Amino acid sequence: MYWRFYGASIIFKSCNNVVKRHLIVAVMPFSRISLQILPYTKHVQGIEGVPQSLACVSEGGYPEQTLNWYKSGHLPYLLTNCTTESGYHGGLKRHLVFKKCTFTPTKNDDNATFYCESYYSDMPAYLTEYKSVVLQLQRMYSCKIAIYLKENAVFSNRVNNCTLFIQSKSIV
Repeated sequence: MYWRFYGASIIFKSCNNVVKRHLIVAVMPFSRISLQILPYTKHVQGIEGVPQSLACVSEGGYPEQTLNWYKSGHLPYLLTNCTTESGYHGGLKRHLVFKKCTFTPTKNDDNATFYCESYYSDMPAYLTEYKSVVLQLQRMYSCKIAIYLKENAVFSNRVNNCTLFIQSKSIV
């Protein structure tokens, strides 16, 4: 645990006396950061090419913690299109920090792991907390279908719980 020390000199004056006192205040950060991905889940569903948001909230002591989102991989990278909100909950005497990042996933993001990291600045690494979530994408495909039918023909096919029904009529 790393304590922060703050010092001050206080001078008391009375009629004939001047008394100088030194005051030192020690402030200890909470040893544990409580970190949660919102909504709490291990897997997030998304659609390729459609903006996706990832959010996490961190609760900790002094000083206010820093949050970052990373995508894992050979070279992890930091998500940068993010908004951060923070506040101090006086009743709990804890800092609350919320971070939401938005990006447009590509096929390379399918089944990728994203990490939310929360840490105190200038504090040892063992106080850092991580939570992860896996992004599972539904892919959007576009295709062309050409169907040629004889006059008064009926065609029906069922694939993946979808029914394609085509009927031609003669126009006289």
